[in-house]
Amino acid sequence: MKEEIFDRYMQAGAAAKKILAAGARKIQADVSLLEVADFVEDSILDEGFGIAFPVNISLNEAAAHDTPSPGDQRVFTTGDIVKLDIGVHLDGYIADTACTVDLGDQPLLCEASIKARDAAIEAVRPGVAIGTLGGIVAHEIKSRGFLPVANLTGHGLDQYCL
Repeated sequence: MKEEIFDRYMQAGAAAKKILAAGARKIQADVSLLEVADFVEDSILDEGFGIAFPVNISLNEAAAHDTPSPGDQRVFTTGDIVKLDIGVHLDGYIADTACTVDLGDQPLLCEASIKARDAAIEAVRPGVAIGTLGGIVAHEIKSRGFLPVANLTGHGLDQYCL
C-alpha cells in the first residue's frame, strides 16, 4: 500500500475514534437516536471528512445496522444496550468503528464483547485466517455464557467500498 493511502486511512481512523467517543457520550436516557445520529454525521463533516455510511444505532436485541430516519421519534431509555457504528472517509479511504454503550446493567455482556475483541486482536498476524479469528471470538463469547451473532460477518475496506 502506498504511504499516502495508508496516511489517509490513519487520518480517517483518528477522526473516527474521536467522533465515536463524542457520539457515545451523547447516548443517554431520554436523548433521541436521531439527535445522536445527526451529531455524529455533523461532526464528521465539521472535521473535514466524508460520511462513509449512515450512522447505525442499534438497540438491545438488534445486533447491527439500524439507522434512524428523519422523523424517527425513538429515544434511549434506562436499561438499553446501544451499539453505535460509524464510518468516516478521507478521499474514499474508510475507517469503520463501533462501540457499545450500556444504559442499564449489562456489564457481563459488555465484558464478553471486549474480551472477544481483545483476544481476536491478539491473534491477528499475517497468515491467520479470518475464520480462525471468528472462532476465537465465538469461543470467548460462549465461555462467558452468551451466544455470538451468527449471521453477521466482517467486510473489507477499499476506496469508496465497504
